[in-house]
Parts: sequence; structure tokens; C-alpha cells
Amino acid sequence: MSDEIYIQNLRLSAIVGPDAWHRLHKPQPVTLSARLHINTSAAGSSDDIRETVSYGEICKVITACIEGYESFSCIRQLGWRISALAEEQKWGGEKFEVEVILPKGLLRAEGGIGFRCCVVRNRDGQGTEPQWRDGEDFEWLIKDLNLACVIGVNPHERVEKQSVLINLCILSCFIDDYELDHTQDHWQKLVKRNCEVIESSAFETLEALAERIARTSCSEFPVLSITVAVQKPSALHFVDGAGVKITRHSKFYVR
Repeated sequence: MSDEIYIQNLRLSAIVGPDAWHRLHKPQPVTLSARLHINTSAAGSSDDIRETVSYGEICKVITACIEGYESFSCIRQLGWRISALAEEQKWGGEKFEVEVILPKGLLRAEGGIGFRCCVVRNRDGQGTEPQWRDGEDFEWLIKDLNLACVIGVNPHERVEKQSVLINLCILSCFIDDYELDHTQDHWQKLVKRNCEVIESSAFETLEALAERIARTSCSEFPVLSITVAVQKPSALHFVDGAGVKITRHSKFYVR
């Protein structure tokens, strides 16, 4: 089964690492989504709320958890703290996914910076009660980075800079446990560096632009794997946007 109970875009305030201006101990907006993968057929048959996990309860528990903390060192710590609620609250299910966004967390990123993680049930086949464990998949997100550069093959596109909308998903990185609590600093620097590189360059294709971002990120920062999505909002008159998405591993750039 693929049943899910979810909450989408719960908006709260919390102190989460440095803000976009690198200031500590400053509350900032937090947008949080959570998704519990659980069999809902019992409640579907009985129409009894006691046979399921209430999305209202999930929302209240998450809110109380965040409001009960004075501060979080970074968005990663906040994400994993929320994911631990599945075991603490004995919600059941097979997987609990969490996505945390700081919508004002990066100056150049209109959608902010995010972290996505999950916990899964560890079934050992021995008939014992399955335990929650951290999932192997976790990602950092940089959303809606709006840059301007010369991009395109047509003569009129070589005259003026135009906007490009960039989304990054950092799939893995090589940072020790201490530095993982300061990853927002790394990604702020990564964004600044890519802004400098892209806005001082000219490209004919989105493929080359995306490749430059991936190369810069993997070569100059502790990034093992990254997905780069680049979109030209003004590329076609009757289309909201046209784009390219690539995924690269740092090994791709080792020669």
C-alpha cells in the first residue's frame, strides 16, 4: 500500500542557526511539511479516528516540539529532531518524511534553504517489534535562486542578460559531524560563489550553465552529489518556463 497522512507547509518561528545576514540567535520563519506512510485501511473501513493517526495530532506535536526548544544549531538538527517524533509518539507506519524550509534563510534564494530527511521501520524478519532508524536519504535544498546572465543562441539573447531560476538539491556531502551542524554557512558560501561565477559568464545553452554550477559546487565545496535544475522563465512566449535538470557526482569531475 502507498497510504499517507501528511501536513503541508506548517508555518512557525524558530531560532535556527545563523540567519541570512549571518546573525545568530535571531528568530526566523520556518515552513515544515511531514508525511507519514501508514496503512489507513482500518480507519477507511470503520470511519473511526482511533484507528489511524490524526493529522491534527501530528501538527500539534511538531508545533510543541519546535516551540519547546530555545534554538537549533542548524536546519539539519531541526529536521532530524522532528523525524524522531515518529518513534517517540509511537505513531506506527513504515516511513516518516520531514522537509524543513527556511524561506528567508538565503538572500539570493527566493524560496530559501531547506533540509529533507526521513526515518524508516527496521524490520529484521524475526517477529520482533520493528524499530525506527534514520533513513539513508537526506538532502539539502536551495530553492529558487534568481540570477541574471547572458544565455541563449539567438542574436537578440546575446545583447541583454536575462533571468534564470535555479534550484539545487545537494544529495550528499563529506562533512564531519561537527561541521554538519554548521552546514548553513557552507551553503551560503556556495550560493555566493555560484552567483559570482554565473553572473560574470555567458552561455549559449542551459546545459552548459547547469554543468558550470555542478562543477563549481563539487570542486570547491564539500559536495559529493548534486542535482541542478535551471529554468528560463522568458524562453518561450506561451510557456511558464523551459529548463534542464542534471545530477552530477564529484567523481565526474576528477580527471
